[in-house]
Order: sequence, then C-alpha cells, then structure tokens
Amino acid sequence: MNRRMIILIILLTSVAFTGCLNSEVKKEVKGEDILENQTMLSEPSDNNYDKSIKGAKESEGFFKLAIEYIGLIDNNSLEGIVIDNFIVLRGENIAQEIEKIGVENGDFIYVNYKIDENQNKIAESINKLEIDTGKYQGIIDNEVEIKISGIPDKLSTKKFIVENQVIDQIKEIGVEINENIKFDYYTNENKMECIVNIVIIDNK
Repeated sequence: MNRRMIILIILLTSVAFTGCLNSEVKKEVKGEDILENQTMLSEPSDNNYDKSIKGAKESEGFFKLAIEYIGLIDNNSLEGIVIDNFIVLRGENIAQEIEKIGVENGDFIYVNYKIDENQNKIAESINKLEIDTGKYQGIIDNEVEIKISGIPDKLSTKKFIVENQVIDQIKEIGVEINENIKFDYYTNENKMECIVNIVIIDNK
C-alpha cells in the first residue's frame, strides 16, 4: 500500500469519526423550529403547549414558551429543554431574575422572548410555572373562576387571568362547569395569577 493511499484512508477515517462526534453534540433549537415542530411537553399537565406556542407569535415578533430549566450558563444566559432539544435564552441579568423568582433545576418556566438579528433568543420576561387542580366554574372576559382542590368551599374559589390562547383552548376542549381540571399558571409582576394551559382531568 503506497503512502498516498495511507493518507487517504487516514483522512476518511478522521471525517467519519468527526461526524460521529457531531451527532452527539446537543442541539440548540431555533425559535422558528419550536413554532413549527414542537409537540406536547410531557410536563407540566400533560399539556397542549404546541397549540399555545403556535398561537403565540405577536405583531411585535414575540414568542412564548414553556421550558424545563436546566441552569445558568453565565449571568446573562440560561439553558433549558423543550421536547428533548436544548435551548439557550439570553438577557441582561438573567441570573438575578432566576434567583428572584426562586427557580431551581428541573422547574418549568414560562418565557416571553424575541429573536434578534443574530438569531439569539432574548428573554423579555421569565416566570416560574406552578401546577394546580380544581373544578372549573366558568369564564368571564379574560378571567376564569376555579374551585381549588383541597381547600374548604368558602375559601376555595379563585379568579385567574387567562391568556388569549387559553380562551380558545377552553372552547376547543369543551370544559364544563364543575368539571375537574389541571392547569399551569404563573404570577406576573402585578401579583396576578395567569393561566397559560388547562386540561380536563380524566377521572375514569
């Protein structure tokens, strides 16, 4: 075997090995990919975030997304998971915001973000998602009443704000009065609790 053939074999082996390594590198998803391809998150609430996400693009170019928080990369960026894909969000003093809302690794966060000219996802707001259950009592305008599970009747009824996609979701899944539901919500800067996803609990 001549020298030229040996060099060719070495080069081909190197390319194949590099390809194998690259296939193991975690994938950072782009915002547009999320909008087009995201299916249901397994948590929280076995939910319909695919519907929430696809309806979340606003006129100003903002996106809304539920993310499983992994941790901070530095003071101005964090890493999370969406349907087994890794996503990086950037923003000024993200570390301070994460500490403020009390998020830990494995928690779910609800993020309002935009995509800049370099395709970076820039977080405008980050909120910790909470999960609860109760009996649906109805909706008026953008407020839903729910009797929270495990609380005496006189104290159990609470009002929540709902986002536009949730109003559509309630109509679509056909929630009825006193039906058991599970829902995801966050507390906004005005201390108002805002539902971002709702599902009917199957008691059968």
